[in-house]
Amino acid sequence: MEDDWEIDGPVFLRAATPEPPGEVIIKNIFAWEHSKKSGGGGGWFWGSDGDDDDRDEYEYELEIEWGIVENHELIFEMPWQIGDGRVDGNGDLTLGWHWRLWQEEGNWPAFALRNYVRLPSGVDSSGVDYELRGLITKTLVPGSTRLHINPFAKSVNGNNEEDAEPFQYGAAVGVDHRLSDNLLFITDYIYHSEETEDAVRANHSAEFGLDWSLAEHQKLGLAFLVGLDGDTEGPEYGARVSYMISFGP
Repeated sequence: MEDDWEIDGPVFLRAATPEPPGEVIIKNIFAWEHSKKSGGGGGWFWGSDGDDDDRDEYEYELEIEWGIVENHELIFEMPWQIGDGRVDGNGDLTLGWHWRLWQEEGNWPAFALRNYVRLPSGVDSSGVDYELRGLITKTLVPGSTRLHINPFAKSVNGNNEEDAEPFQYGAAVGVDHRLSDNLLFITDYIYHSEETEDAVRANHSAEFGLDWSLAEHQKLGLAFLVGLDGDTEGPEYGARVSYMISFGP
C-alpha cells in the first residue's frame, strides 16, 4: 500500500504497520533525560532509584524487530541505564508481539495490537509486567501524512520502582509526515497516568522526531522529549538517537 510504512525511530508513537515478513531490524538506541525527580514519569525511562535533586540519566537499549509472517512481528528489547548500573531492573528483557488485525481501507483506519511482557532478568529485578497497546493509523494526506492514536494499559507487578502504581494507562496522539522519500517527521503528545502511589497527578509530554534513511537497510533516528507540566513529577526534557540496520527484503 502507498501509505503503509513503519515508524522505526526512538519515539513512543508507533504505526499499525508491522515489519514485512522476513525482515529483521536491529536498533541501537542511546538516550539522555533530565528531570528534577528521578523516575521519568510519562517519559522514556520507566523507573529508577535516586533522590529529588535534578538528575541526568543515560541509557543504551538494544532492540530487535522481526517480521515473522504477514501482519505479525516479534519484538526483543533490553535497556541498560548507564552509570548507576545497580538500579533495580537494569537489563531486564522485554518480549513483544505486534499483530495487525486489519489494514486501512476507505474511511476505516488500520488497527493493530502490541503486547509487551517484561521479564525479571536484570539486576535485583522482580515480578513480571504486562503492557497492551492499541495502534490506530489513518491517512490524512495520501502518501504524505498520517494520524496515529496509541492507547495503552500496563500492569506493574514487580518492586523495581518503590511504591509503583500497579495499574497504569494513557495514550499517545500524533502525526507523521514525509518531508522527502528519505526523511520522515514525527510529533506526538503523550498522556501517562500516575506511575507511583504517592504521585500527585498524571504526566503530559510532547515528542518531536525524525527518521532518516541513510542508505538501503540503514536508518538514523532522532527524537526530542519536552515535559509539559513544569514541576518535579516528570521529565523536563531529553533526547534520543538510534542507528538502525535491517536484513531481509
